[in-house]
Amino acid sequence: MSCHHDKLYSPKDYRDDNSFLKTLKQKAIDASESSKDVTDLLEYGGEFSIVSEQQELIEKQLGQRDLAIEGQTTKILVRQLAASQVIAWFEKTYYDIFGSQIALLQLASLKDKVTDEEISKIFEKVKHENPEALGSWSTEQYLEYLIQSKLIEKVDKGFAITVRGNEFIKILTGSGYSAEKNL
Repeated sequence: MSCHHDKLYSPKDYRDDNSFLKTLKQKAIDASESSKDVTDLLEYGGEFSIVSEQQELIEKQLGQRDLAIEGQTTKILVRQLAASQVIAWFEKTYYDIFGSQIALLQLASLKDKVTDEEISKIFEKVKHENPEALGSWSTEQYLEYLIQSKLIEKVDKGFAITVRGNEFIKILTGSGYSAEKNL
């Protein structure tokens, strides 16, 4: 079934010029609304650089398999997939991370680095408050999840938050999830 009924008629087949112009104007409105929808879909998650990074990774993987990544629909679907993967990453990280580790990330996001001494103090306090869970843990074990997840990285005499760590805090803040968790 064709939805191009306006193409069956020439301008002279319309009752008057206004009828013809009205058809053209409606097509322009439809196209601009469609264009706005496409732009909105392509910008989804735009405030998070991690979504763009994930999108580039997906596009690279598709290219390595000689799969086409042209066309608006494909670009929209890749963007939506990237955003969905970032959401899944965030939720898994949120599920696994301790509340005190979130606090450490928040502190690190405000500074160039958190010193080894500051981290030791934070960890010893958490360990003292939770001896049954963390009694045999070392500071290195406490930091391992943050390092493995690429939320922080070792720098001279301390640790700095990574782009991924900042994105985690940004999503946490904007999503309504609580930073107040156990441990």
